[in-house]
Amino acid sequence: MSRLEQLQLRKREGPRGQARWFRYTSASSLGIEIAVAIIGSTLAARWVEQHWTGWAPGTTIVGFMIGCGAAIAAIVRTARDYKAWSQAEAKAAEAAKEDPVDASQSSSST
Repeated sequence: MSRLEQLQLRKREGPRGQARWFRYTSASSLGIEIAVAIIGSTLAARWVEQHWTGWAPGTTIVGFMIGCGAAIAAIVRTARDYKAWSQAEAKAAEAAKEDPVDASQSSSST
């Protein structure tokens, strides 16, 4: 595989070998992840409150705060993924500028 084909493949797939659309699906799932974390932990805490502790509304508030913490962790993880992705794309673009492939040489050798 020539250098030009490798660069074209990387441009199409992205820096980690993933398709470009994968980045957008992971970001769109963030909202769902936030909602599930907050609502799920709040409802679980509410159930624990009603069946075991009886500490109204303390257990529900603790569950809500745990859900918020999980949501913040998801946001931080997604932001780090985007940062790594954009840095890898910038590095690949910079490498392509520094090491241009002469298309006439690669086509004449084949």
